[in-house]
Amino acid sequence: MAKQSGKKSWVCTGAPVDPHDDFENFTPNCSVCGMERPNGKQGRGEKEPPNGKKLSVLPIAIASGVAILLVGSWFSSPHIPGLCSALGNCQEWSDRFSKAKQQAASAQDDAGNVTTFAELQDVRDRLDQAIASLRTIPANAKIRPDVQKVLPGYEASLKTLEARLTKESSFQKQLGTANTAATAAAQAWQKTEKSCDMEALEKARTDWEKAKADLEKIPTSSLLLASAKTKTGEYTQKLKLVDNRITICNPPPIDTIRDPLDPPGIEDDRGTTGTGSNGGNGQPPPAPSGPTPLEKPLWP
Repeated sequence: MAKQSGKKSWVCTGAPVDPHDDFENFTPNCSVCGMERPNGKQGRGEKEPPNGKKLSVLPIAIASGVAILLVGSWFSSPHIPGLCSALGNCQEWSDRFSKAKQQAASAQDDAGNVTTFAELQDVRDRLDQAIASLRTIPANAKIRPDVQKVLPGYEASLKTLEARLTKESSFQKQLGTANTAATAAAQAWQKTEKSCDMEALEKARTDWEKAKADLEKIPTSSLLLASAKTKTGEYTQKLKLVDNRITICNPPPIDTIRDPLDPPGIEDDRGTTGTGSNGGNGQPPPAPSGPTPLEKPLWP
C-alpha cells in the first residue's frame, strides 16, 4: 500500500473479541475490520510499527497461503496409509494394480506356448495369483473401476486353463495306466529269455496290447501326444518280438506241413495229398476213362 503524504499510519489488530493480523492503515478506519482509529490513544486496535518501520500484510498473507498448501498436500498424500485409505488414493493400490496386470498379461501370452503339463500348471498359478492380488484392492479405491474392467477377462482365462488342466490330468492318468501295463509286460517278457514260458509270453502280449490301447486314447490336442506316439511305436515293436517268440516256442504240428516237392495229387507217407486236378480236396484223383494199356489184347 502506497504511503499517503501528511498522514501518519497506524496499525490495527482488530477488536478484542474479533482480532486479526496486524494491518497498517492510512485512513481513519481499518480496511480489514472497519474499526475507527482511536483518538490520540494507543488502544487495543492500534499498534505503532516497531522501530519506526511500517508493517505490510502481504508477506504474512503469502506465508499463510504456502503453509495452508503444504498442510493440505500432506493430508492428501497417497503415501500416508491412514489418510489415503479414507481418500481412496493409496499409492500401494496403484502399484499392486500395475504389477498384477503385467503378471496376468504375461501368463495369458505364455498359455499358448506351453509344451508340458508342468508349464501349464505354472501359467495357471501365475494368473490365479494376479487375480487374487486384484481382488484385494478395496471397493472405495479410485482405481477400482479399472480393476473391474480387466478382472472378468482374467477370470475367464483362468477358467479355460482350469478346464484344460482337468483334461490333461485325465490324460496323465491314461499315460500312467499304460506305463503300469508296459512294466508288467516287460517283467513277463524277462521270464521268456531263457525258456519258452507260454503263460509269460501271453501275459506280455496282453499287457503290451493294453498299454498301446490306452495310449491311442490320448487325443492329438494333448500335451502328451508326442510322448504317447513314441511309446506306442515302442510297444508295437515289443508285440512283434512276442509273436515271433511264440511262433518259435510253439510251432505248428508236423503233419500239417506239406513238403513243397511233393507232386500234386500224390499222397505221401504222412497221409496228405498234394493239390492237383482234384482241386486240393485231399482225395486221390479220379481213375482215367477208357481201357488201360493192360486191357488191350496181347495178340491180334
